[in-house]
Amino acid sequence: VTECERIGDYAVNIKEKAQELADKEVAFSEMAQQELKLLDKALEKILTLTADAFEADDGRMASQVEPLEQVIDILVEKLRAQHIDTGVVFLDVLNNAERISDHCSNIAARLVGMEAGEDYDSHTLKNMMHHNPTKEYMLNYEQCRKDYLLPLEQLEA
Repeated sequence: VTECERIGDYAVNIKEKAQELADKEVAFSEMAQQELKLLDKALEKILTLTADAFEADDGRMASQVEPLEQVIDILVEKLRAQHIDTGVVFLDVLNNAERISDHCSNIAARLVGMEAGEDYDSHTLKNMMHHNPTKEYMLNYEQCRKDYLLPLEQLEA
């Protein structure tokens, strides 16, 4: 419940940043808007995947969250590096998006752990997945990379 509450808090933060821009009659550049649409697509996917896994109590589905969370971290880091001079609002949106995916990962870790008969925290699960990735993890990671990081590279070209 705490994880879901925090996700909601970060979503509200993003909404408030959008309102702040609207009130100031300011908009992100076209490139930044396209990049944020890509990030939004990734967040929508991780939120849907997390909610579906939670509702179905499905550890296998939940195990697909972490590869996407890892890709979102990379995506956010690339966007942060590219837009270091664009202002606080853009960086705040990125920080909130990254935290949303982190909380999705925490929820998924619990589901995966419960299915395995363990009570994993997200750090333990991430260590297990990152240091000894399964073939399924690598396939999921590669698909997420293709869905979100390659389009970013194409935007930059």
